[in-house]
Amino acid sequence: MLPNEIIRYVVEVGDVGEAAELQWKAMVEDMYLKQQQQQMQGQGLGKFKNCLAMCHIKDFMGICPRELAVSLGLLVSELSEEMAWKGKVISSGHLLDQLLLHSIEGDDLKSKCEFMVRTCSSELGSYVHSRKDMVMVHS
Repeated sequence: MLPNEIIRYVVEVGDVGEAAELQWKAMVEDMYLKQQQQQMQGQGLGKFKNCLAMCHIKDFMGICPRELAVSLGLLVSELSEEMAWKGKVISSGHLLDQLLLHSIEGDDLKSKCEFMVRTCSSELGSYVHSRKDMVMVHS
């Protein structure tokens, strides 16, 4: 299963939470081990060695793009070998030039997904962002 498909089961179907959790852990472990093997054989550069997840969910996004954003953000965060970035995600703040670093909270995959949606979603409504002589209105 693809990461966003696992997240869909976690979010939409309540009774398969444990199975989805096991599937997620198996997928992350498999990807991590493949990266390690490629690195040891000199075939790969350890693509998840030092990476930081960034996730921004727009209010107008449908279920599928939202699941994709959450799943990829969580996946990159869990696969990062750099302890400074592992378990972390960057979201954009209310202002365009504001980036916020968060430690992903939650004991299980469902609560981590809920955290990602809550933390990485833009708020409804309009706000004004002014920078020097430029004013931008977003909604």
